Amino acid sequence: MEGEKSIQELLTSSYEVERLYIQSERVSDVILNSGSELVECSAKDMERISNLKSPPGALALVNIPESKVSQLHEGEWTLVADGINDPGNLGTIIRIADWFGIKQVICSIDTVELYNPKTLMATMGSFTRVEVSYADLSQVMIASTAPLYFALLDGTSVKELKDPTPGAIVIGSEANGIRHELLTFPHTAISIEGKGTAESLNAGVSAGIICYALNV
Repeated sequence: MEGEKSIQELLTSSYEVERLYIQSERVSDVILNSGSELVECSAKDMERISNLKSPPGALALVNIPESKVSQLHEGEWTLVADGINDPGNLGTIIRIADWFGIKQVICSIDTVELYNPKTLMATMGSFTRVEVSYADLSQVMIASTAPLYFALLDGTSVKELKDPTPGAIVIGSEANGIRHELLTFPHTAISIEGKGTAESLNAGVSAGIICYALNV
């Protein structure tokens, strides 16, 4: 993980930070006094190990926790990412979940990896507070009676839903939408009204608008 803000989030989370690679003159006392193992690096070292064009002053080596079982929780909102392949979009969806107090995001198996560096950067640290898991979405839905809300182009305006029962908000990819086999499950089709001529909305933007409109 790169960047001081994200690392500070890690240090106060359940993630296990194995060591920090730093340029001491570029980081705060919070990092220097974190109690983690510190490895001093030169600017050239940082350029070699960083994924960014402008390397930050700190990088963290973090142990990836074991995957958790994916399940929809009754009476709670869940964001479901179906086939999202853009890391920025997934990171934004996780950040939106954190903003609205949604505790988990469930991803289809073919959704981009959470630990892709671009995904992590887009979450702005929210991945430490939101439980993200991967699963066969059909099996997740079979095992639950939670309401399903599918973001579709031909659905009911999300503004028209009154006091919706908490359930799963399913966001599909911009290219393919929600996969066909999921559409066979009983669901409420919801859409975002627009006045222009754009073909579709960014998946992350759609998730944010829907969460706000549903007053999650």
